[in-house]
Amino acid sequence: MIIILIVITTPNPCGTPTSIGNSSSVYSATTGINTYTCYYFSWVASNNGSVTLAFQFRNNPSLWLLDDISVSDGTNEMLSDGGFESGTLSPNWIVSTPNGACGGGATGAKIRSTSCRTGTYCLSDGCLNVADQVSQSFSVIVGNPYSISFWLKQGGTGSGIYVSVTIF
Repeated sequence: MIIILIVITTPNPCGTPTSIGNSSSVYSATTGINTYTCYYFSWVASNNGSVTLAFQFRNNPSLWLLDDISVSDGTNEMLSDGGFESGTLSPNWIVSTPNGACGGGATGAKIRSTSCRTGTYCLSDGCLNVADQVSQSFSVIVGNPYSISFWLKQGGTGSGIYVSVTIF
């Protein structure tokens, strides 16, 4: 008897991850790219329990677009609605203003249905003067590696552009 085993693997669309060890700082930038760019990281949990993946955005005068967020332990997707396809942020994603309210009448993080990378919906954030935050918590096991990926697009240029991605 001959047994043929075919293994099909789907490569991450971002290529090879950047290792960040157990650092709480995943990514930060003060400029952006006006096309969707994939960011991919390998992170190791330093404790057991719940951790939070948080995105902080500030954009004077335009907005950021975020889509297709994934955190995986190699087998399981750890986030719910990473592509925002439910069409709403709650109950999976928490929006907060840890740095104060968005200025200039800006509303900060919201779901939109145009200019998304895939699917029908994505996150749009154009908080002015300060950065607001969108986050989701999930469970981890100490010492286990997790892959974190997301697609980010900056919709304009200006002096108040900022993004920070942390895990804590």
